[in-house]
Amino acid sequence: MNPHSQLVNALSRFNRKERYWLLLDAVGTPFLDLDAKFLDKLRNVLNIEIPERPWWAFDYHFDWLHAVLSFGPDYNFPDPSTPQPNPGKEIRGNQEDIDLIVAFDTTIILIEAKLTTACVRRHGKLTP
Repeated sequence: MNPHSQLVNALSRFNRKERYWLLLDAVGTPFLDLDAKFLDKLRNVLNIEIPERPWWAFDYHFDWLHAVLSFGPDYNFPDPSTPQPNPGKEIRGNQEDIDLIVAFDTTIILIEAKLTTACVRRHGKLTP
């Protein structure tokens, strides 16, 4: 599995959360790796193979995800200095985000954390 697929590279280009880059600078390289036990939970709950070092980000905006997926599978993005049409108002320009995004190859895993309720997925729970 190639964690640096075209999809992962495209997702990474849109990851502009200052908190992510601040923590990366403050904590360093270990911050880039998800915990092995956490990855095992994901593997067991989703029943899929996940590489040891998948790409991930937190507080990833849905607008960013929509933009990336709209330009797949080649991800040839237009010049960022040129305004792009938004006829269906798909890009909303708000702060709605997913708490954790994990990606590799052509797979995207979206995780929403809830402090006071169980995190339940179609395939099971990530937490007891």
